[in-house]
Amino acid sequence: MAATFNRELTREGARISAYETKAGSIPWTYAPVTDLGRDPRWPRLWESYGEDAYLNAEMGRESVLGFQGNDPNHISDNYVAACLKHYMGYGVPVSGKDRTPSSITLQDMREKHFAPLFGNGP
Repeated sequence: MAATFNRELTREGARISAYETKAGSIPWTYAPVTDLGRDPRWPRLWESYGEDAYLNAEMGRESVLGFQGNDPNHISDNYVAACLKHYMGYGVPVSGKDRTPSSITLQDMREKHFAPLFGNGP
């Protein structure tokens, strides 16, 4: 999905997944994964939207809207609750393996993992 840069496609894919998930009587999904895929050794890289913070934010937002619908206060019968995953920095483990510690400098955290600031920012 990330390679397409197509927000509508991402939202529609999540909407279809929500419909099928709800048909199985499951009310939520542990998706989308919005970790930055900064280390190619990380075995969950394929779950993410890649290494760019802006692309992850945009595609993650569209995925959540597809899973939950447009009303943030009500999830209808054809939608499910979304759960964004994981902790910031999880996608750059020191060992390259899943569920292992990360070691990220403050500068790398700010430059590569925080959402980009536009305009004046805080």
